[in-house]
Amino acid sequence: MFKRCIFLFLAINISSLYAILGGVGLHVAQDGFTVNQESFNYESISITRDAIDAPIGGGAFVYLTVIPFLDFEAGVSLTGSEYNYVFNGEDSPSMGIAKLGWYLSAQRPVFKFPTIRMYAGAGINGSTHTKIVSYETLVDGEIDPDKLDDLEYLEDKLGVTNTGAHIEFGGRFKPPIIPFSINANARYHIIKDVVPGEDGYLSLSMGVAFAI
Repeated sequence: MFKRCIFLFLAINISSLYAILGGVGLHVAQDGFTVNQESFNYESISITRDAIDAPIGGGAFVYLTVIPFLDFEAGVSLTGSEYNYVFNGEDSPSMGIAKLGWYLSAQRPVFKFPTIRMYAGAGINGSTHTKIVSYETLVDGEIDPDKLDDLEYLEDKLGVTNTGAHIEFGGRFKPPIIPFSINANARYHIIKDVVPGEDGYLSLSMGVAFAI
């Protein structure tokens, strides 16, 4: 019994040692928004755009736990979702909302156990993405109605880069001894021009990391 207690104590402390610096890993990500179908007139053209499913993708992240009472995490992700639109009864090439995003977070642990670490945090983020075809984006982008079937032209005119802030809640699970962690995060991005008519959106991610 005594030997078992000693082994458990050493395993817990080795696990904590492995995670003292942080980790680096990969994650899958999903942006938690959808966009309803839309029909509108632009100049002399009638346009109907399909509904858009929640964008999904993946990326990479790195986190540090070396500073007492405060963790830091940075990451990038690429998400996207395809849709079609029709103008004057003619099908167009498929378009997509494609978003390359980055974030930097400061996280305060709210619950710690040798194998589990829960945290709340906040930080800054940014994205380079393609705006969704809508009446507002076509007017704001001063789109040439005669080029609505030109996919490269639309992607260039509707491309935008902007920055914002976020709040988040997440957790990490690290089994004893093994230099490996499972990470989950819910992050609310306060950023304009990603979702039409909205000033923010929720994203979810889950990943695995090599924890050192």
